[in-house]
Amino acid sequence: MMISKQISRHQIASKTPPSKTKTYSPVAHSHLINLILEAKETFNLTLYEENYVVDKWWDKMVGIFTFDSDKEYGKSVAIGNSYDKSRAVSAAVGGVVFICTNGMFTGEYTFKRKHTGSVNQEVKDFINETFYNMFETEEVIDKFISSSKDTMLSAHQIYKILGELFVRYEVLNTPQLNKVKNLLYEDDDFKDLKKGNFLDLESYDTSLWEVYNHCTEALKTSNSNDYIRKHVALHNYFNSLV
Repeated sequence: MMISKQISRHQIASKTPPSKTKTYSPVAHSHLINLILEAKETFNLTLYEENYVVDKWWDKMVGIFTFDSDKEYGKSVAIGNSYDKSRAVSAAVGGVVFICTNGMFTGEYTFKRKHTGSVNQEVKDFINETFYNMFETEEVIDKFISSSKDTMLSAHQIYKILGELFVRYEVLNTPQLNKVKNLLYEDDDFKDLKKGNFLDLESYDTSLWEVYNHCTEALKTSNSNDYIRKHVALHNYFNSLV
């Protein structure tokens, strides 16, 4: 099992990328981060928060950058990179809910490029394109939040959703599924339902938005290799329910 941990931007810069070969062109983690920070200035954005997750050897890295906004979430860009050829240079766009810092990544990668040839020349253009896409997703996120808050789920529907995310799509692993369960149990009504007291499966309801946030909270423990992929898959699944 790969171990992931959070580190600082300055720690990442201390990790030297491997040497270039005829078939491999490394992209430094720190280079990608610097391009994000340059784009932030170009697009006149204020950085609210930055988080980095790496594997035990710091070969795989995910960076999540969230920018201030007047909404309940901040626009966000996530980048992924590796030094061991296990993943392409990649990026996804979405948002992060300020109240709980849970991520929403709304679609497939805006860019995905193998470490070959002129990749280092292309990454600056792809970062700028990613920021343009980030602005374009704002309306999509607004619609999803509004619709998911208005979509109510019975306990039976929640059980089905969690089962599909765990068994069918393998988005949630066992510890993450337990995390969602524990978050649900913070609701006294759900706790009573579990005990078989006064509620039944159909009379209990909560919003799709609340269950979605329980799941994104659980996904914070995803490792650097799966972090973006799992968030994108989760969002696509929930978006299909509204």
